[in-house]
Amino acid sequence: MSNVSSQEGNYTLRRATLSDITPLTRNVIPHVSHDGFHDYFFPKQDAYPDDFYRWWRRYYRNILLRPYSVLFIAEDEQGGMKGLGMWTFARGKGVSGPEGLDIAKDSWFEDVSTPGSTSSKTKSAPTAAPTTPHSSNGEKTVIEFGKKLFVGDDVVHWMCPEFIVFPDFKSGEDKTELMAALAPVVHGWGIKQSDIDGISAWALCTIKEKAVYEKEGYELVQEVQCGPSTCFAMKYRGE
Repeated sequence: MSNVSSQEGNYTLRRATLSDITPLTRNVIPHVSHDGFHDYFFPKQDAYPDDFYRWWRRYYRNILLRPYSVLFIAEDEQGGMKGLGMWTFARGKGVSGPEGLDIAKDSWFEDVSTPGSTSSKTKSAPTAAPTTPHSSNGEKTVIEFGKKLFVGDDVVHWMCPEFIVFPDFKSGEDKTELMAALAPVVHGWGIKQSDIDGISAWALCTIKEKAVYEKEGYELVQEVQCGPSTCFAMKYRGE
């Protein structure tokens, strides 16, 4: 991955590993708790903070082990985590995978298991953490809208369903400015890879991020109702 310069400094994008799960989850929690979107999916997060933490930790572990999903961490010059981006590759019939990337992850499950430990299947399984009916509804919503949205040439595509930044509020760092600085880094990867593969690039965001995505060259295709919030399915059209 190359460094990308911006007015906020230099940021490096790298693929996350299993060793990143704990620090990544700790960084994410303050920025998804009571953010106006996740409250619907986790209405009892204050009553069960440990379960809330475990759910997110399991979620990112699953993403790392899930075939055709890539989780990136954006770091500053000091190696501090400043944000994350997730890209998923949707395959079609006769499409083996993206060009130049091995993200089928068959070997990842083998690497998790070591001599004397439990089997790779057991090691890969997430720890138990209860999900709420609302969180299950959210997953169903995304699946259903995807079936209607991705048709024709867009069946095979790259999608960025998650882009979260970790501003240092104590130092007065602005969340919107940090997101604008990291967007070319996080989205630049997916846009470049989709161009290599000759397929479309998509993103899913809320109203808070919509302007940032539009600046990167995305256009609104469809609005999706996720509980009380409206999400926007955006397709990259070019700057």
